[in-house]
Amino acid sequence: ARLDDAALAHHRDGITLAATGAHAGLRVAARPLVARLAATDEAFAVRLRDMLMAGFFRAEPVEGHASDMVTLFADALPQAAAAIDDGTLWRLLQGRA
Repeated sequence: ARLDDAALAHHRDGITLAATGAHAGLRVAARPLVARLAATDEAFAVRLRDMLMAGFFRAEPVEGHASDMVTLFADALPQAAAAIDDGTLWRLLQGRA
């Protein structure tokens, strides 16, 4: 967390894995780092948005994962969260996952 944005960007893959992995503590700890990366790297934000949206339609791999991914989406990608269209929102609400 003490790295500047440029140095942090070199670790984006590991940070993303921590933020989306099975360990709840790592998911929480990595969330602010992912938000920093998404705020400074539009391409990363788009990839993250697409990855998270796809995951919302799958069963949760471990308990608490889905809730953490929704929080990550809202925290790291507030514009994308606000821009979810009604059709997608309805599909998310009706999804079995």
